[in-house]
Amino acid sequence: MKSSPPPPSARHRKTRNLATVALAVVAGIAIVTAAAPASAESRAQKPVSTTDCPRSLDCEWLPAPYESLSDDPGDYGNHDLGDRPNGPSIDYIVIHDTEGSYDGTVGLVTDPTYLAWNYTIRSSDGHVAQHLDPKDVGWHAGNWYVNMHAIGIEHEGYAADGAWYTEEMYESSAKLVKHLAAEYGIPLDRAHIIGHDQVPALRGSSVPAMHWDPGPYWDWEHFFDLLGAPLEKGTTGNKHGDVVRILPGFEGNTQTLTGCGDTACDTDDTNFVALHTEPSEDSPLVPDPGLHPGAAASTTTVSDIGPRATAGVDYAVAERRDGWTAIWYLGAKAWFRDPSEAPVSRSVKNGQWITPKAGLASIPVYGTAYPEASAFPEGISVVAQTPVSPYAILAGQRYALVDADVPTDYYKAVTFSPDTPNDHIDIPGQEQFLLISYGHRQYYVKAADVEIHGG
Repeated sequence: MKSSPPPPSARHRKTRNLATVALAVVAGIAIVTAAAPASAESRAQKPVSTTDCPRSLDCEWLPAPYESLSDDPGDYGNHDLGDRPNGPSIDYIVIHDTEGSYDGTVGLVTDPTYLAWNYTIRSSDGHVAQHLDPKDVGWHAGNWYVNMHAIGIEHEGYAADGAWYTEEMYESSAKLVKHLAAEYGIPLDRAHIIGHDQVPALRGSSVPAMHWDPGPYWDWEHFFDLLGAPLEKGTTGNKHGDVVRILPGFEGNTQTLTGCGDTACDTDDTNFVALHTEPSEDSPLVPDPGLHPGAAASTTTVSDIGPRATAGVDYAVAERRDGWTAIWYLGAKAWFRDPSEAPVSRSVKNGQWITPKAGLASIPVYGTAYPEASAFPEGISVVAQTPVSPYAILAGQRYALVDADVPTDYYKAVTFSPDTPNDHIDIPGQEQFLLISYGHRQYYVKAADVEIHGG
């Protein structure tokens, strides 16, 4: 699914190993520069000769254009030039669906006024087209921090119709993801190989507009088997763990879904467990105060990700009772049916979780890991780190820690030319962030706000 291009003030980046990157000094502050991106003119005139794909896929090079659209230096499309992974590292692969045909989708990515992602995969035969040099930054996730660090892969199909997700598509996608993960050091887990539906919002007001692809019919467990990284790895059947991984199986995982258009929703093969406010299937589905402000419960609508814990995602356990497990989810306990004779979760070995530091009544969650204000040089506007309200973590709650090595940085790229002074630069910060499973989406917290447990 596509998201509209971010405004210049919202487009930005990350670095995991700053020791390997050259530093420049702007107004007395160290700035990550790495090698400067090639000029826009040379990029336009020099096509990429080889694709970044495993040989077995025979990928097609179908480039996304990089063009100035007017005399305004900030009016350009349809991506940003960069020097990844030397500046921002590449840490995520985002699985999207196109919500349209393959031909229509590649028509969009080759439109300079639209937006760009890295690859498109065709449903019928798994054919792969590459659109961006991996160095450059696409506009696909609806979150600039994630864009800075992510590769986006579009899959021909529709989130409400799993029939589009063919075995040919799964196999091509898995070969590509495995290749890219090895090349860029991306962990093969569900915190780093994510759906668009897991990308955090930048602020509370943007939560309802965030996308929900690839939807409930993408078979994450099969996909990770194809990656050679089965999701049950690192788990145990012991039902006393503090962190659990959702593993319901796909075929025969019956869930109630509505709103699939002219045809009834497939309810037999899904990738999630439904979450309730109490350990009873008659209790309401857990509310999502960001997605449905003021609502007392979520719905069974196919696009409503609020009450869904998806396969492969880790959560901190809140309570267990009579064949039900409660996890901490969106600021409350969320219950799912988890009987010992047919469990849908497994305990994570050496799982870690966070709690608010002693004395703090609540702490915020964030959609980005941008630097502190003092890290921004004179003459460069500070990009604020904004809490995603109404979400918060209250004292006594715990959330699964899924990445303790989150880069803090901001890639400033708001003009067409990489020769623009103080632009196309990566600004590192000192404040540390952690990535947690908070709800259906993952979010960031400040390390200074929390205590880490387990491991």
